[in-house]
Amino acid sequence: MDIDDYRTHSPYSDPRHHRLLLDAVPADIATVAATARNVIVHYRAGGVELPADRMDEVNRRWVDRILDTDQSRFPLPLTTARPVADRVAGCCRDHTLLSVAVLRQHGVPARSRVGFASYFTPGWHHDHVLVEYWNGERWVWADPELDPAGAWFIYDYVLHELAHRQKDELLLWDGFGAMTGDIAGADLTLADEIAALLLAADDGDEAAEKALADRYAADARLRPGPEIRSVSPVTGVSTTVDLRRG
Repeated sequence: MDIDDYRTHSPYSDPRHHRLLLDAVPADIATVAATARNVIVHYRAGGVELPADRMDEVNRRWVDRILDTDQSRFPLPLTTARPVADRVAGCCRDHTLLSVAVLRQHGVPARSRVGFASYFTPGWHHDHVLVEYWNGERWVWADPELDPAGAWFIYDYVLHELAHRQKDELLLWDGFGAMTGDIAGADLTLADEIAALLLAADDGDEAAEKALADRYAADARLRPGPEIRSVSPVTGVSTTVDLRRG
């Protein structure tokens, strides 16, 4: 499909009689994601135990029916806070679908992507659904179940994957080079280029594999130096670590 095809609603994302509710939500991705989390709570990972008679809410399927349920409890703008336990039960697919619906309602090309995420539990890939939207120049992924910190987490993991591939098997909480704690300061073009090379190398492209090694050697932003910063996942304390072992 063409990019413009993703500006229009599908039968699933169409809010129908709730269009004005989506019109009122600002179309920046941080607000869109926060709104999706405000309306929908994950039925298993939302931090609350939902009663058995609420579990069928995960089958609402269509945005207009999700919003029917929400509005029956809270006839309010979607950005007005709802108690967590009273939000509509759903999952990553539903957070993504509502986010896609808001973006499409504002004419922003958006689509859902299905795959696996490694950033929830180190060493484990959870099945997951993300939003992908067109920012005017390229497709950008966003995880509506996370605040904007999730974006830099993914960005940093691209650099971690490159480092591990080049036999610098760092701890997952080590930071170096182009890594950043703020996605606003991230070099997304650099991350896209490395991610594309990683995918090509995984498919057996020897030229891509060589390009990764060459770039790793030539670009100090892509590799750890003699010292790195490390934030303990146990204490939260940040320290400088000397990687030189004498």
